[in-house]
Amino acid sequence: MNRKNIAKKNRERYQLKRLLHAPRVTNEPRDCDVCRKPLPTPRANSKRTCDACLSDPVRREQQRQKYNKRERDRYVSKRQPIVPVMRVCQHREEKDGPICGVKFEAKRRIDKDGADRGVHPHQLYCPKHQTHKAVAHRRWINRNVENRRKLALAYRHRNLVAVRARQRAAAKAKRARVAAILAGQRPSDWYQKPLRWRVIADLLRSQDAPMSNSEVGKQLDDGEILKPYGDGNWEAVLSSSIHPAVKLLSKVRKWVNRPGKTPVEK
Repeated sequence: MNRKNIAKKNRERYQLKRLLHAPRVTNEPRDCDVCRKPLPTPRANSKRTCDACLSDPVRREQQRQKYNKRERDRYVSKRQPIVPVMRVCQHREEKDGPICGVKFEAKRRIDKDGADRGVHPHQLYCPKHQTHKAVAHRRWINRNVENRRKLALAYRHRNLVAVRARQRAAAKAKRARVAAILAGQRPSDWYQKPLRWRVIADLLRSQDAPMSNSEVGKQLDDGEILKPYGDGNWEAVLSSSIHPAVKLLSKVRKWVNRPGKTPVEK
């Protein structure tokens, strides 16, 4: 295939179809909007008035006067002084609470042609309370709680299987997030240690500031979770330097990386 045939084929391939450029005509019956006489067929789709009405001098004069009056009114509205309209903001933070009460100048509506259409009667809020957040707040405090509850129950009844599946998926994702957080905080061999180690480790990890041995013993006594180590209470045995409970606490501190409080020299 030579170059000319290829160019011709491409032109035929990408050339617009003739139907796209055909005149839009219709054969549907329709009456004239002015004289109510049937329009000729076929005719253009946009044709709404018969030729006799379009060429009627009386009608054309009426249209010209109407247009001139509209232009005069627009010109007068542009030249006349604009009187500011002051209103009081009606926004409420609570359903039956006091209104905002701020006085503001209402914004006037100006057309594209410059005609002043005045102030909209629903413009009752100051610029501060015309934001999306303020509008959402007003909708929320004025909501119908009973109707919303009925709609929610009806939706749950219609889509019970899907709702329960979403709830199970959300609960599973929450458990996974909590497990990931705990796994990042706890040692890997957490559940291999005795219960006494885990209770003391939780107590040490619950405080951001370092704790001394006597403070740990006092909290263990106040919580009454673990039985006293040997004879006496936890505070007494942890205050000693040679008791086996002190060695146990030292091992737990190293396990969870929670050192004790550094003594302050007096």
